[in-house]
Amino acid sequence: MTHDAPADLLPPFGHLVIFGVTGSGKSSLVRSLSRGRLRVLVVDPHDEYGSVAVQVHSPEELREYLNRAAGKWRIAYFNDHLEDDFPALCNLAYSLGNVLFVIDEADWWCSPHDIVPEYGHLIKYGRHPRVQVASISRMPAEVNRLVTSQAAALFCFLMVEPVHLEYIGQYAGKQFAAALPALPLLHCRVKYLHDPRAEPMLLRVDPKKLAIERLPLLTGPNAGV
Repeated sequence: MTHDAPADLLPPFGHLVIFGVTGSGKSSLVRSLSRGRLRVLVVDPHDEYGSVAVQVHSPEELREYLNRAAGKWRIAYFNDHLEDDFPALCNLAYSLGNVLFVIDEADWWCSPHDIVPEYGHLIKYGRHPRVQVASISRMPAEVNRLVTSQAAALFCFLMVEPVHLEYIGQYAGKQFAAALPALPLLHCRVKYLHDPRAEPMLLRVDPKKLAIERLPLLTGPNAGV
């Protein structure tokens, strides 16, 4: 078992997708990963990231904080009308550059056949200003294919619904998907999608310490644990 620095688990370029059922560890993973980044902006619909980020509630409050911040910041954007502000947040992430932009409940902003245009633009062109988008969802099959096709790394926690397991199987391989229903909470499997030489990993997240531990990746009927 090894303890990884959070930054070591992120590909140097490319977006991330993080899937899993409610309570499986997705937000704990992001809170841990964000420790290794200088600039993080989180779309926080469930008010989950205030413990590790400065929480703001309006465009005016966000601009005021950015004007005062000295280059290094972690911001969680939370209010009850995110659908009004989300396109502008995507545009802001693009204009800021050099930022980890976390989109929780990504399926709110896209479907298999549609995507908020500003979100799509960020996925397609965000690499140029060094914007890394982390899209989080409980429902992989409902996320737009642009989001998954452009991801460099896949983090998967416990998944049990057949429709989502089938999608993960088509996307990341049947063997990868077959282990997901057996994953304990706070454990995830990781696959780097653009590097055929990279082996999948098994991680355990400690939400109290905001630490990530790499575990031996077993094979056979107990591969998920």
